[in-house]
Amino acid sequence: FPSHDSQQERFKKIASNVQTIINSKEFKDAVLNHTHLGKKQFFDTKDTNEQVLQTLLKNDWVLEYKLEWMRKSTVGYTYPSVKWIAINSRLFNYMGDEEIANNITHEYGGHKLGYKHSMEWTKARPFSVPYGIGDIMERIYLKKFKN
Repeated sequence: FPSHDSQQERFKKIASNVQTIINSKEFKDAVLNHTHLGKKQFFDTKDTNEQVLQTLLKNDWVLEYKLEWMRKSTVGYTYPSVKWIAINSRLFNYMGDEEIANNITHEYGGHKLGYKHSMEWTKARPFSVPYGIGDIMERIYLKKFKN
């Protein structure tokens, strides 16, 4: 396995790329044009797409993380009262950079800002703010940073 230092360097590089994408026109347009049930909206929030975007853009995006061994297949978690996100150390080394970028955006841009989703999988859950913005991030990350 890679050393803790190399894992930290990897996280920092991905987090920097996430910040670049968050401020890109492509990301902003994708959030504004996100649809659920044929309308420009996210599931599980009353916020408009514009309000979701403004909330994301005013976030400070000072990213802190910790690797934590988790038995479950959970990729990561956070709480509104802490500055960090936890990432499953069992999965970190096997995940692509775009998947980690997705998780950073899901946790930090979604949950840290108060957006939620159901704990169980539903057909609508991928359209919630955390999953929706994470998927947007992953798509753009693949285009911009995959060799």
